[in-house]
Amino acid sequence: MTEPTNTTAAGIAFATGAITLTGSIFGLQFDALLFGLFGGLISLMHLPAMSVLRLIGTLASSSLMGALFGPAAVSLSLSSWAWLSAVPAQPARLGSALLIGLFAQALIPIALAWLERKRASTAPGSAP
Repeated sequence: MTEPTNTTAAGIAFATGAITLTGSIFGLQFDALLFGLFGGLISLMHLPAMSVLRLIGTLASSSLMGALFGPAAVSLSLSSWAWLSAVPAQPARLGSALLIGLFAQALIPIALAWLERKRASTAPGSAP
């Protein structure tokens, strides 16, 4: 029987390779992918034990979400808070990728549950 740490390490290694390959196909920036992955790893410390496939999906989704929505978060933040314009663009983009990767593990299930409730409430035959 393998130790849980070996399984986790193998899952993290496979997820890192998959994230890098997928990010290069989509044209995402590698540094933002890695910061999103780092945020996902921090978030993973606070989640219960999971299977290797779920671990890979969790890390890949947090990394891709960080790299995809990091620049949008910076643009939204710059339009909302003027004092943020003093922060250079590169650290702001990487910091937002880290934060999105960190919170993606909590936000994705919340968003999916909200969509399911919305779908159930608009289904034919459901009470308004």
